[in-house]
Amino acid sequence: MALRAAASDLAGPLKAAEGASQRLSAMRLEDQRLEKQRAQSASAYASVLAAMRRLEAAARAGNPVTARQAAIDLNTAATALREVGTTTTGA
Repeated sequence: MALRAAASDLAGPLKAAEGASQRLSAMRLEDQRLEKQRAQSASAYASVLAAMRRLEAAARAGNPVTARQAAIDLNTAATALREVGTTTTGA
């Protein structure tokens, strides 16, 4: 039951992430280097969003096994998103 109750806590962050993903996907930059990084970020952010959706769905269904895997996927996707800037810029 606690898992289902936690699903409502995910609604706000999920909605915010959906909006950010849409804005990031819609923008285009003149500088080719920055545009490449934006495109990579948009793709990585979409993976984060997909994992968030799976986590929310699993929590709503009260499925701890699926929720655990979605949480692992979310962590992996978030790590990949954080690495976009460092791998693109060489920083």
